Amino acid sequence: MAMKTRAFPSPHELVQFVNDAQEVTNAAVAVGGSGYTVLDVLTVVGGSYKRPTKLRVDSVGGSNAVTAVTIIDSGEYLSAPTNPVSVTGGTGAGATFNLTLAALLAKADVGEIKSRSGQWFLSYWV
Repeated sequence: MAMKTRAFPSPHELVQFVNDAQEVTNAAVAVGGSGYTVLDVLTVVGGSYKRPTKLRVDSVGGSNAVTAVTIIDSGEYLSAPTNPVSVTGGTGAGATFNLTLAALLAKADVGEIKSRSGQWFLSYWV
C-alpha cells in the first residue's frame, strides 16, 4: 500500500472528496473508431476531474479500430463523464468507451485528517 496525502482549502471540499470522488474501474469499447495503433495512450474527455482517465490501446482490428484497452491511470473524478465517453490522443479518431466508476476511497484505509495554515489535509493508504 502507498500513502497519499491531499490538501483541501476547506473542510467542505474535503468532505465532498470523501463522499463523491470516483475512479474508473472498467473501460469497455463502445465504438472502435479507426486509425489507432497498439500502445496509443488515450485520455478520456468529460466530467469534473483532478486527473482524467488514461487508457492504453492493447489491440486493434479492421481499419485499426480499437478492440481492447487497459486502464493505465484510473483518474480522479468529482463528477463522472457521461457514457459513452470520447477520447483524445493516439493516432486514430472516433473511439468511444463505456466506463464503470467506483468510489475512490472504497479500497483505501483513511489515516488522519489535519488542519494546518488554513488548509485541511487527508492522509490515506491505497
